[in-house]
Amino acid sequence: MHENYSRRREKILNGVMESIDRLNPGIIVRDRNVKISSFCAGSTYSIISLGKAAVSMARGIDSAIVEKANLRICISNNENSGVDGFECFLGDHPVPGRNTISSTEKIIGMLENDTAERLIVMLSGGASSIFEAHIDTITDEQYGNLMRNLIDGDYPIEELNRIRYHLSKIKFGKLLDLCKYMKISIFAISDIPGDQIFLIGSNPFYHAPDSYRRIPEEVSGYVMQAENSGNRKDIHVEYEIILNGSIYAKELGILVNPEHHPLDLGRIIKGNVISLSTQIIDILRNHYSNTHEPFWFTAYGESTAEVMGNGKGGRNSYLSALILSQMYDGEIFSFLSLATDGKDGNGNIAGFIVDDGLKKTVAAPDLKKYIGDSDTASLAISSGTAVITGQTGNNVSDVIIGYYGGME
Repeated sequence: MHENYSRRREKILNGVMESIDRLNPGIIVRDRNVKISSFCAGSTYSIISLGKAAVSMARGIDSAIVEKANLRICISNNENSGVDGFECFLGDHPVPGRNTISSTEKIIGMLENDTAERLIVMLSGGASSIFEAHIDTITDEQYGNLMRNLIDGDYPIEELNRIRYHLSKIKFGKLLDLCKYMKISIFAISDIPGDQIFLIGSNPFYHAPDSYRRIPEEVSGYVMQAENSGNRKDIHVEYEIILNGSIYAKELGILVNPEHHPLDLGRIIKGNVISLSTQIIDILRNHYSNTHEPFWFTAYGESTAEVMGNGKGGRNSYLSALILSQMYDGEIFSFLSLATDGKDGNGNIAGFIVDDGLKKTVAAPDLKKYIGDSDTASLAISSGTAVITGQTGNNVSDVIIGYYGGME
């Protein structure tokens, strides 16, 4: 016996809202305060928090630790939030703009002149855009246009990061060469598949591997030769991944369906959403054909989507709409792809719940037009199944929660 789609929607939405509270970065950082205090003991130190989750992470640090720090810096894309004891700066996302350039310049000056021996880094995704200083051979406008075109054009993340590496003065550990710190401790919320620490926020405090020295064709007009990696300072850098997509997806699944742990599909969210939607549906149908039992499921990762029109939405609402379009009439399902930071692309939603109930009400030609116009957030809002959270203060990879029950 299946729960009806209305009940499934309610469970999904309640689970999402509870996950935002339970997996708040401030709470997770608070559990590390003993470790942070131990790192600081007997030394002078400073603190920097950067990325989409910067404000939440900074708020989790014990006030006694904050008070004794030389520098207390926070930079995020949240213009309405401050942190007690911290000097807060504003950056831009997803494309670096005037706020990012101006704020980063000031912060670099502060770090260069800091006399502290150690640095505590609270790092989260989004720092690639929020905290950036590009090389002098490219203008602010050229850099912003290049990043915007690459992001909108469904560019492979590996190549995008290589481009950032060569066009940045600070990314991928380059900032270390401008500072005097001897020891650095990084606490990271990962939005990167595989959780490679140098990729999270294009980490300014951890060197990329030498393979990144290859110059991509897209930057050949701005970069004349590969960077020499032989001048790196010998700095002790330690790190801990305190939250990632895998942890978030599993917790969300338990909150939605505590009676039975949902099927964990792992990091299947990758590649273009068009091919991904077909892959997901194939997995669900195959699993059901083997078990003949309805099931909840979770997954995580980060896909790509090419912008084809001028509508509202992002890769999460796009993926949900594609799932809706490809499910059969009479197929029992619920599906949500969620942006854990609360903002899916240029739409003011976090995700889009689709199910067999919605399948009966949205005409196929209308759905096709929404998808073709890259306007899937508008469909979500008009259908009443948009998930709207506002900025969550978090940022792991996208997560999926859903239900599949075969044909009626």
